[in-house]
Amino acid sequence: MISERLKAARRVAGLTQAEVGRRIGVTNVAVSKYERGLVTPDGERLVGLSQALGVPVAHLLRQEADLGLSVASNRWQPLKRQSRRAAEAVEAKAHDWLERYVVLEQLLDEQPRATVAGLRAALDFTCDPEDAAERLRAYWQVGGDAIESMVDVLEDNGVKVLVLPEAGPMNVCSYELNEGQPAIVVSRTLPSSGAACPGERQRFSLAHELGHFVLDDDSRAEGSEAVAHRFAAAFLVPAEAARRELGESRSAVTTAELALLKRKYGFSMQAWLRRSEELGILRPAAAKVALAAARSAGWEDREPVDVEFEEPQRMLRLALRAWAEGIVSESRAAELSGCPREHFRRLRSDAWRAVDARACA
Repeated sequence: MISERLKAARRVAGLTQAEVGRRIGVTNVAVSKYERGLVTPDGERLVGLSQALGVPVAHLLRQEADLGLSVASNRWQPLKRQSRRAAEAVEAKAHDWLERYVVLEQLLDEQPRATVAGLRAALDFTCDPEDAAERLRAYWQVGGDAIESMVDVLEDNGVKVLVLPEAGPMNVCSYELNEGQPAIVVSRTLPSSGAACPGERQRFSLAHELGHFVLDDDSRAEGSEAVAHRFAAAFLVPAEAARRELGESRSAVTTAELALLKRKYGFSMQAWLRRSEELGILRPAAAKVALAAARSAGWEDREPVDVEFEEPQRMLRLALRAWAEGIVSESRAAELSGCPREHFRRLRSDAWRAVDARACA
């Protein structure tokens, strides 16, 4: 319905009803009536609303897809009153993205390849995070070595991944839609500082939310965060791989080793220290000293080695495929992919090599 579209688009834009009203020359009461479906804006007013909200008219007229959406897990920064609007904007963007993703899959007759219940059943409903990580790697045929791209592994196995350019109050959030299809939303910036999110943090956040999907029914249950944390570490660095890289027992680990391992596994240097301690490789006293030295060196803000942030690609590929097969027009494909039309036009032309995929969301 147009009313729901208007409300969602306003929240994405971070505007109040009064601000939208001023932009199109009506009162906030009139905007409220549009959003509640009491009054339907005419063609001229609809064009004004699309311009005020920064969305195409086609977006406001698009039929809403049934998502059956529920929040599976989220990690929010403490919200101040003035941050509530930012939270609503993030949630509205995530909902719009999920809806467009589902529409693209329906247009291409792409069947869901993963459900939360299916993943748990495939892992024999194990509650042990180390065992679950090992079983999931085997089920997805990932192998026992470093994962080159966490985003690719998730998308290849039916988990939808969205990267939002700004965090708002959000670090990471996961959803279940329709028949339990998993989706994870992460931000490219850190909520606390607005700085770019390190690639290793993004990878760990994705693995952490994956742990919530496969291990527990209630992500708010006591101890669930610690369990998901252990799963993420085990999925990114299996115990066998850690012992192969570091040996069975160590009294110390050099910074150079940690830097090389971080580059190979996309797993932070501090996380390597904690992982080696929990597996009994690094003695507790040595781990304590090493972690204290890491904090003194400022590793909590930035570590010596950078890991590249990963960009999801599947949704954009679906949009390009729908356009190439003549299922949708260029403008419709651009809208569904979240790309500006000119950007999408460049993607499908010989200029695609110069296009930054971060413009689509």
